[in-house]
Amino acid sequence: MELEAKQERYNELVSRIVTNKGVTTSAIYQIGLDLKEIQERELYLLDCRDFKEFLRTRVDLEKSTAYLAIEMAKTYSITEFNKWGLARLMLIKRQIHEQEDRQDFMKSHPIESIRQTKSSVQEYALDKGIKELTKFEGQAGSRPNYSEDDQEFELRLIRQANDILRFKDSLIKSLENWLEGSKDSKNQEVISLKGNLKKILECLK
Repeated sequence: MELEAKQERYNELVSRIVTNKGVTTSAIYQIGLDLKEIQERELYLLDCRDFKEFLRTRVDLEKSTAYLAIEMAKTYSITEFNKWGLARLMLIKRQIHEQEDRQDFMKSHPIESIRQTKSSVQEYALDKGIKELTKFEGQAGSRPNYSEDDQEFELRLIRQANDILRFKDSLIKSLENWLEGSKDSKNQEVISLKGNLKKILECLK
């Protein structure tokens, strides 16, 4: 009976995916939800050897398209997807890596054109990266006032180093994106900022 129920649910999901493929971009969210369930419950094993074969033979989806849809369904709510749209949410996810920060960005910024959203995302990510790095100023590597044995201190040093490296990589990416986005600007203040940021980028690398 359980197998029959799985088969029925599987057929329902596959049918909906195939139908939604021909609809609008907004349908990609539902496709993502259905693919996510099929993948997580391994329903594709009912008639395919693996998920890749399932994508090719049952729903005729490119792997990149399928995983994009799954990632959107995992990362955002249906309300966020309908409100912001696929293109903006892809920009946000690509440059703002932490879920909490993505939520903060969407709450604190209005919905703009794709180009304006790209600029706002770059500014947010750059500002966030700088704030995360500067929070270690005067703290990283120093022992606290309270008692801490050598092992605890070394573990904390490792955590701090990993955090610094993670935010350094994020900051480098944000700087590169900002410099790329501002390359055609004739504004003298922007040109001056570009010179300073290029120097910072060289030091970080």
